[in-house]
Amino acid sequence: AHPFNILPALQKGGGMFNQKNKALTHLSINRRYFLEDIDNPWKFRNKLTEIPNLGMAKASFAVELTHPTLLRSPVCLDTHVLGWLGHKDKNGKLNVLDYQQLETDFQTISKHPFITRNILWDKAQRQPNPRYWSYTLE
Repeated sequence: AHPFNILPALQKGGGMFNQKNKALTHLSINRRYFLEDIDNPWKFRNKLTEIPNLGMAKASFAVELTHPTLLRSPVCLDTHVLGWLGHKDKNGKLNVLDYQQLETDFQTISKHPFITRNILWDKAQRQPNPRYWSYTLE
């Protein structure tokens, strides 16, 4: 039996039900393995990419949320960030070395990549600040 029932939540929110179910099941069954490196954002991100269908961008996003105050940590290079870096055509097509190079490039041009990425995201959404979504974390 599962430690928690994830099916109702998955059925309510969005598509890719089977992929989400497989990924969350893998994470819940192996959570000790994944969380043993949570204090090292790089190792934590790399472990998260072992979850089925979870790539570097989404794993990096999870790390950004768990380590928002770090000046140097993995960066979520989603389609928007890749576009800002002039590489939108590479979305979903980056190998690990290319991803890490672009991550380094983004960190070079930004003192705090997590904050920079969120400010750029808010601007892309035509929002003056993150309150339009951040209330969900309270």
